[in-house]
Formats: sequence, C-alpha cells, structure tokens
Amino acid sequence: MPTPHQRLQTARKRAGFETAADAARALGVHPATYTSHENGIRGFRTQQAEHYARRFGVALEWLLTGNDIALHSVHAQLTVPIIGAINSGGEFAAYLDRPRSQLETVQAPPGAAPETVAAEIRPNALSSLFDNWMLFYDDVKTPVTPTMVGRLCIIQIDDGRVLVRRLRTSSRRGTYHLISHLDATMFDQTLTWASPVRTLIPRR
Repeated sequence: MPTPHQRLQTARKRAGFETAADAARALGVHPATYTSHENGIRGFRTQQAEHYARRFGVALEWLLTGNDIALHSVHAQLTVPIIGAINSGGEFAAYLDRPRSQLETVQAPPGAAPETVAAEIRPNALSSLFDNWMLFYDDVKTPVTPTMVGRLCIIQIDDGRVLVRRLRTSSRRGTYHLISHLDATMFDQTLTWASPVRTLIPRR
C-alpha cells in the first residue's frame, strides 16, 4: 500500500504540478521542506497535510490513511462556481450582476483547489474545438512566473482587459507575447496578473 509521502506525490501530479518545486511555490512552502515530505525523508504533521489536501483537491483522510472511498467521495462532492464567460477573441467577461453565492456551479475537475473556478467558452472564443466547453483555473491573481511561459493562461493586460492567451517570452524585459489560435499575436505586452488554465472539459 502506498505511503503518505507517495500519496502526496500522486496528489501533486493529479493537481497538475509537474515538479515538487512547482508545487512548493504554489503552496507557499519552502521547496526543500516540501520535497522532504514528498520523498519521505521527513513526515508531515496533520496541519501540513490539511494544507496539501486542500490545495491538491484530495481528501485529508485519503492522504493520511489511503482510504480510497474518501478520495472518490471528495471529487464527487466538489463543485466550483461559473464566474464568467470567454467571449469572441478570447476575452473574459465576469458575471458581476450577482454575488458569488448565487452563481451556477459545475463539478470540479480532478485536483481542483479551493480557489478553482470555471468559465463558459462561447463559440469562436478560443477554437471551434472548444465551443461550449468549460475552462477551469484558479482565481488567484499573481505576477507571471517562469512556469507559466508556454502555457494557456488567464491574464490581464495594461488596458484592463482579461484574456485567455498562451504566453511566450519577449526580448523586452518584463513583457510577453500573447498567442491565440484565432487572433493575431499581441507582442510585448505588460501583464498585471496571470493564472494558468488548469483544464478544458466539455460541458455535460
């Protein structure tokens, strides 16, 4: 039976973090500390386990004991709010006309965190392949990090627009090229914040 540190590694990978270092940065934990928990050099306390379980979207009981029922039940029960839509040109429009508690919800994807939210993808927003799909991301507005480059992200540019674009590095320091399948590349853009897209799932 897998040990707690092996289940921690499994949870981290399911949550979409390729490396322990990526997860540590997102968790706000020193990389050496997190790595020692994942490779079994050091055990982790219940309080730390709660933090990991909440961020990786798994049941605390499963992380500590390996109870598969707990793992499956937490994913069956988790839902996230649909906070907006991705419209033509990949522009995000938030649903600001009602409080978060009254928003429609949808089942959370595997590895969802407490901050995970969803957006509806309208026709011709990203690609015809994803018309009427759901886009999931964490509603945490942070500066761009190196791990975001090359990934599809929700970003805000200087003029206040929030867009879905793939990030590429620019020769101009502090700026990025914004790649779209439907629209022309936006070059040398300064970003206010960014959040990587977790996954895209057809709406049921």
